[in-house]
Amino acid sequence: MASTSTLLIIGGGLAGAKAAEAAREGGFEGRIVLAAEEARDPYERPPLSKDVLRAEKEPDSARVHESGFYAEHSIDLLTGDAVISLDAGGKRAQLRSGESVGFDVAVLATGAAPRKLTVPGADLAGVHYLRTVEDSLALQGAIKSASRVAVIGAGWIGSEVAASAREMGAEVVLIEPLQAPLMRVLGAEVGGMFSQLHADHAVTMRLGVGAEKLEGGSAVERVVLADGQAN
Repeated sequence: MASTSTLLIIGGGLAGAKAAEAAREGGFEGRIVLAAEEARDPYERPPLSKDVLRAEKEPDSARVHESGFYAEHSIDLLTGDAVISLDAGGKRAQLRSGESVGFDVAVLATGAAPRKLTVPGADLAGVHYLRTVEDSLALQGAIKSASRVAVIGAGWIGSEVAASAREMGAEVVLIEPLQAPLMRVLGAEVGGMFSQLHADHAVTMRLGVGAEKLEGGSAVERVVLADGQAN
């Protein structure tokens, strides 16, 4: 007899898509609802700072599953319909569309959001964050039309965007308040190797100093650092 249980997965990224896949492969026969805020099939995010950003691959190449996978596995994929409230005790979720979904088990797979700059000028046009396909495509267009790109933060995403922007032909300055890229995750020695790699590809490094403010008219034109340098 088929199960009458409902598994609700909140979040349409890699974790959510794989959770749905694993549930079916593990023998779960009940209803699976995958609620995704973005109006796209679940996709992986790493290509957004590399192949997709450089226009070497189409956004659909980053999809977790081929078209038709969710219907074939009886997974109710609700794209563009985020969960806006969750009653864990009552086991019911409210979706932005107004639909209410009851569940027996809920999986939270919402991921993270970019940490926004809080310095003066952070609201100027021309400031980009990278999280979604749409962010990547917007950044792609901005890099293609820019002569100089400033990347604030030399973690994995910042370092990859800086490298991609160089490959796209832009002059790049990479700003990092720590003494080396990726220092928090890899340490100073390996981070120093990444610093040299960026320098070997003509990325200007501004290390050990953070962004103090952004300046410009209708759009950002300069990043002023804590030491007073403008980039």
